[in-house]
Amino acid sequence: MSIGTITIHRDIELHGELHSFALQSFSEEDIPKFKEYWDAWKYMQAICADAHNRAPNLAEYFTEGLVALMTGTSRRVSNNYAKANDPSVRFTQKGRKSGDNFNLTTKESSEVKSTILPFDCTQLSPNNHLIEIFYFIHFYNDGELDGTFSIYEFSPELTKSIIVCKEKNGTTAEQNKQGKRAKICLMQDIIVANDISPIHSRVKLW
Repeated sequence: MSIGTITIHRDIELHGELHSFALQSFSEEDIPKFKEYWDAWKYMQAICADAHNRAPNLAEYFTEGLVALMTGTSRRVSNNYAKANDPSVRFTQKGRKSGDNFNLTTKESSEVKSTILPFDCTQLSPNNHLIEIFYFIHFYNDGELDGTFSIYEFSPELTKSIIVCKEKNGTTAEQNKQGKRAKICLMQDIIVANDISPIHSRVKLW
């Protein structure tokens, strides 16, 4: 199943350096393909439930793609794709660690997190200092799980002072400096704690 349009962008200034990378953009024409994936995921969820197993995670292209569609960003595609289609493209290590989505207009990198549960358990990348925006896409919808979702937007700064190691009073920022992936609940620790409203509420595309 082909979805979105992938283009290679060269010499994009990112964190003071020039980078080239592949971006996947989406339009309303892709909505039936998003629905096709959701229906397949719901089928797998039902099979797993019958087997007393947890549901599979939603695919990154699905969650990041929906955020891209709703926010005007594009999804960062594996550098291997760009290399295979244009061997002349060169990357730096920093370029490979700069978020899930990218806004070509504002040159901002964003991280996308998601959950189908009322509350999430999210691991924060040690490279959050390269991210300008966090997006959180929430599919729970009061337990209906019918494809309806809400999207929240917030600054990565809100994630840095959360206490994750109570014995040492350690914060997420301190854990990240040690190269560790700190675990927090974005819905509870960020969104509810800071009374953040969704930028897109209860969106129903299919």
